Amino acid sequence: SKYLPRPPAKADLVGHRSPVTAVAMHPVYSTLASGSEDASIKIWDIELGQREHTLKGHTNYVVDLNYSPDGSLLASCSVDLSVKIWNTETYECVHTLRGHDHTVSSVAWLRSPKGSAGESAHLASCGRDQTIRLWDVTTGYSVGILTGHDGWIRSLAARPESANQ
Repeated sequence: SKYLPRPPAKADLVGHRSPVTAVAMHPVYSTLASGSEDASIKIWDIELGQREHTLKGHTNYVVDLNYSPDGSLLASCSVDLSVKIWNTETYECVHTLRGHDHTVSSVAWLRSPKGSAGESAHLASCGRDQTIRLWDVTTGYSVGILTGHDGWIRSLAARPESANQ
């Protein structure tokens, strides 16, 4: 119970025009990413309680967000059938990954961008099209599709390879 938040709130992070649908904490810095039904992603400094950046690129609800284990990239997925990879230093979209036939529900990092020498970062995404897609984030290409589910795959969880080292 000593870890439960107590009033008053440190800050109210206000800025989205529609309900917030996803939140992800940066693994290193005191920043938070929030995704919304307004199709935007906002980056917040949680120490100051201020918005730092707004990322625009999706054309429909943002459904999930996930920082890479080293925090250098942010993956987002959306009802617009895409996964976007954002550079967290420049806040530019470095890849738009397309291949799902319906809403993309979740994203999970399988290998960190700064893994072993010569290895590419890998990401998994899943969705309402009943598939899990594997992506090489360095190139932006799909490297595999896992099928066999008979319903909407709503979430993924993974332990990135670099976490084992």
